[in-house]
Parts: sequence; C-alpha cells; structure tokens
Amino acid sequence: MSAKSEKQDSFAAQFAELETITQWFERGDVSIEEALEKFERGLKLADELQKYLHGVEQRVTEMKKKFNV
Repeated sequence: MSAKSEKQDSFAAQFAELETITQWFERGDVSIEEALEKFERGLKLADELQKYLHGVEQRVTEMKKKFNV
C-alpha cells in the first residue's frame, strides 16, 4: 500500500470515528467522564482532519498555479 493510499485510508477511518463520536453524543444518555474523553478525542480528530484538508487545499492551489488554471 502506498503512503498516499494509507493517508486516504487514515482520513476515512478518522472521519468515521469522528462520526461515531458525534452519534454517541446525539444519543443523549452520556456520562460526564466518558463524554469528556470522547470530546477530547473528537477535538484531536477534527484537528488532524482539518490539517489534512488544508494540505490538500494547498496542493490544489499549487497545481492550479502550475497549470495557469
């Protein structure tokens, strides 16, 4: 598996985990301690996903400049 493919798989897995955490919170019957742990994990995931997407955006911008698009 290539590094690019692994990053895409990682992105998909992280996004799926974030969705699972979101659904858990939407259930409403959450404990404070578990909620705090999941909230922290969700923030970490969101940050990692945002960084990845920012990198993708930069690559697209560079490609557009290169090809005068």
